[in-house]
Amino acid sequence: MKNKHKALEVLFGFLSAAVPFAAYLITLPTTITFEDSGQIITAAAKLGVSHPSGYPLESLVGQFFTLVPFGLIAWRVNLASAAVAAACCLVIFFLLRRLFLEIKEDARIAAPASAAAAAAAFGLGRAFWSQAVVAEAYAVNALALAAVLYAAFNFVRTRDARWGYLAAFLGGVALSAHTSSAIISIPVAAYLIWRFRRLPSLRAFSAALALVLLGFMVYLYLPIRAVQGPAINWGDPRTLSRAYAHITRRMYGGPNLVRLQFLPFHLLEMGKFLWWEFAPPATLAVAAGIFIGLKRRAKPWGFLALLLLVTGPLATVALVLLLQGHQIPGIQVWYIPFFMLSALFLGLALFKLTTRRNAWVRRGGYAALALAVALPLAFNFYWNDYRDFYFAEDYGANFLRTIAYGGFNIMFERGSLGTFETAYLKKVEGHRPDHVFVDATGSVYSEYGRFAAGRLDPRDPVAARLWERAFERDILTSPSHQDVYYSIVREEVTSYGFALEPAGMLFRVATPPLERRPVSPVWSRYAMRGVADVEADPASPRYLAEEWTRDGISKYKLMLARDYYLAGETDRALATLAEAAPIANDMTESLLELANIYALYGYYEESIPYYDQALEAFPRKGVGDASFRLHYAQILANKAIAYLHIGDVDAAEEAFLQSLEIYPDNPDIRRVARRENLEAAARLFAGGSQP
Repeated sequence: MKNKHKALEVLFGFLSAAVPFAAYLITLPTTITFEDSGQIITAAAKLGVSHPSGYPLESLVGQFFTLVPFGLIAWRVNLASAAVAAACCLVIFFLLRRLFLEIKEDARIAAPASAAAAAAAFGLGRAFWSQAVVAEAYAVNALALAAVLYAAFNFVRTRDARWGYLAAFLGGVALSAHTSSAIISIPVAAYLIWRFRRLPSLRAFSAALALVLLGFMVYLYLPIRAVQGPAINWGDPRTLSRAYAHITRRMYGGPNLVRLQFLPFHLLEMGKFLWWEFAPPATLAVAAGIFIGLKRRAKPWGFLALLLLVTGPLATVALVLLLQGHQIPGIQVWYIPFFMLSALFLGLALFKLTTRRNAWVRRGGYAALALAVALPLAFNFYWNDYRDFYFAEDYGANFLRTIAYGGFNIMFERGSLGTFETAYLKKVEGHRPDHVFVDATGSVYSEYGRFAAGRLDPRDPVAARLWERAFERDILTSPSHQDVYYSIVREEVTSYGFALEPAGMLFRVATPPLERRPVSPVWSRYAMRGVADVEADPASPRYLAEEWTRDGISKYKLMLARDYYLAGETDRALATLAEAAPIANDMTESLLELANIYALYGYYEESIPYYDQALEAFPRKGVGDASFRLHYAQILANKAIAYLHIGDVDAAEEAFLQSLEIYPDNPDIRRVARRENLEAAARLFAGGSQP
């Protein structure tokens, strides 16, 4: 019987990791995805430095998996996330099995079965699964945190100091995976002190602290590699001050108290994330598990409930204060530790069902175990199936196809579409070495010698702006005469005596005036795998959630419309804009670009509804941060100008006043918004003149 139970434990442990891992392998993308994928894979493949906080552990684990002898490098680094995520599920299985046996020692089948179901359910959760199939740091962080909990609770159970020292070391390693791991590691340290009812001896404390620092020393990777000039060297953390700034994410700024007004919304959002993470019935079981754990007052379930509070509601406060606007759409991945702890309570509820005295209840409990795995598998497969996801690779490849031989591409934005995707294709796969990519921030592309250092101190915006203009002017006026391209409209280009003309999906610097010419032939060379599926049903739930994909396709459409206009094919331009509208739905920047193009070519009435949609989709509606308010106010000002062009002075005045209400510190808008100036501008526009 003992051997039978042992065999079942091994089987359940295997299934706890194998079921999620199989799902990951089926849904694993064969190439890069959007967001940070390109730069993280490049950092792993070339042992470079990723965006703050550097993520050295992710780079080292990814580098190890590049040794897999088959598949694209991108697939191998994605595989690293899948393997690490499956290992995390296995650690959770061991943790729960031990906790359940402490509750009921003779539950030799129920304990491993319930533990396996809860671990697999966590692995198949919507947010965790999404990070288990792409190159990101969250799977590595989850494994480190699960290992910290396992070592800490074994230390409490056995009183073996070796487990305590292992927990300390793993706590340091977890910090090198993601600095947010402190939100669990620090409470765990406090819990251990409380459980032993005494402070550790000076010798034990010193040894534990040394082990934390030893684990944390993975961060030494950053200056070591930075000095060697790797392919990607974000922040160039070769000095102590630069490394500290990079690790502490200084570039993202500190807490902003004005954002606290959004806390109720994000707390409600957190609840919605949990509701759909494992599927609604499982979420109800999580609530039941919390009730059971608190009612029994069994150790360590009270502490785990406290950790749930820390990683959920309290973490939400920190996230609201710290996260920037571009990080808000993906905020759910920051809740993965919260989902992990929720899975522990899901397991507790299942364990209680499978250990009831009533045989029918026990049978129902085992059926619930199967459902706990089957439901998230069924609910979340659709959302995380990236088998045929080629949007990001094709976008980067089309980016490269657009640029003429030896051409320059100037990138001013960190992480804008094309930056990370082309970084992977150029630096890892070796595509198009003739291009010269100029990254003004020095974050991803640092090859362009004289300007590789990046902007001056970003805390001095005036100096940074002056440096930026000198940087740009030098390239545009260079006698080398290479073609220069931009991925965004850059109004400063006109001040240097140049213009931007559509050239496929990019803008090429040209000498004005722009003359009518045929549509760029580069469009016929583009790879557009999967685009037709999005065009056919852009409002499907999956594609609505894939904002980066829709943003890329919107850019294709909007740039093609510009090209048609320049070629004199107005009808085709308008038809293309109409095709872009449903794809751009709910995305402020795409809708704003759509409205601006209508206005640029004189279709002011058509532009106004899209300005309204852009305002409606705007995150936080321009309230809170100064940058939010300023951008929102600028959209209102654009809308006001469109009203002036159609002669509606009253509507223009109202829009300008709304703009000033959102962002009062704008003297230019205040001057223009005067009634007499609005009426004069409307008369000039009606006469075909520009003020």
